[in-house]
Amino acid sequence: LDVNSQSTYRWVVDYGKTYLVRLVNAAMNAELFLAIADHSLTVVGIDGNYVKPFVTGYIMISPGQTMDVLLTANQTLGHYYIVAHQYDTARPDVTDYDQTNASAILIYSGNYTAPGSPIYPSQLPYYESLVAADAFLDRLRSLADEQHPVNVPVNITTQMYITVSMNQILCPNQTCAGINGNRLASSMNNISFLNPDIDVLQAYYGCGLTIIFLPSHY
Repeated sequence: LDVNSQSTYRWVVDYGKTYLVRLVNAAMNAELFLAIADHSLTVVGIDGNYVKPFVTGYIMISPGQTMDVLLTANQTLGHYYIVAHQYDTARPDVTDYDQTNASAILIYSGNYTAPGSPIYPSQLPYYESLVAADAFLDRLRSLADEQHPVNVPVNITTQMYITVSMNQILCPNQTCAGINGNRLASSMNNISFLNPDIDVLQAYYGCGLTIIFLPSHY
C-alpha cells in the first residue's frame, strides 16, 4: 500500500481460494494497523519464524517487521477495501501524528454487478487504540510444541535489562521541529544514537587507527 501512489492498487482474487500474503511495514518509526473489510486473517509467521496460527480481523505491524498471513476469499462477490493507518501510542504531547490512510481494493473475479463503492473495514482499530494493539500482540505465541521443539539455553549467567524509548534532544539557541521545540531521537537504555565518525570499511581496514571501539560506545 503506497500513500504516494497516483492510483489505487487492485488485488483480484478467486472465490474459495486461500492466499498466503507476506506483509512488510516499510514505514519509518510508525506502527500500522491493517484490515480487510469483512475478511479474517490467519497469522502464521512473523519475521521469518512460524507462530501458533490465530485468526484476527486486523493486524498491528511494527516498522521493518514482516508478517505472513493467510486470507481465504469466502465472502460475497464484490469489492472490499484493504486499509492501513498509523497506530499512535496516545501520548498527549504528540498531536500532529500522521493520520493518512493507505488503501487498496480486494476485488472478486466473476460475473456480477460491481458495487458503487468498496466496503470499508469496520474492524480497523482507531489510531490511538492501545487496547487493540495489546490484544493483537498478546496473541503472539511460539509454535513450540512436541512436534516443534525449541531448545533454549537453561544455564543463565548474565541478565540484561534493556529499554527502548523515544526521547528529546535539546536544540540550544535554535528551535527544532520536534516536541517543545526539541528534536526527537530513539534511544536504547537512554543512550541516543550518534552518527559514527568513521564508516564501517575504514574502521574494518584500520586506516591507521589503533582504537576503533570503546566500551562507552555500547
